Amino acid sequence: MEIKLVRGMIVFGLAVGLACLTTSIGLLANATNFFASISMISQRTWIYIFAITSFIVSLLPLGQLTSIIGPVLLLLVPP
Repeated sequence: MEIKLVRGMIVFGLAVGLACLTTSIGLLANATNFFASISMISQRTWIYIFAITSFIVSLLPLGQLTSIIGPVLLLLVPP
């Protein structure tokens, strides 16, 4: 019984990981395409900028991230 549970968790983890990967690739491609169309910077450069920025943001602790994003969200979406 435990072996089936572990295999199921591995399959589920792979499915979620691949879903997140395809979503992030799609968002990165669309965002860089948009910014490349409205600026003189190439899409490849925008990909590097967004990928490095996303990596740095992913290293922040959750408390620090929410303290930064909280006020921005309150400005964009008032209560």
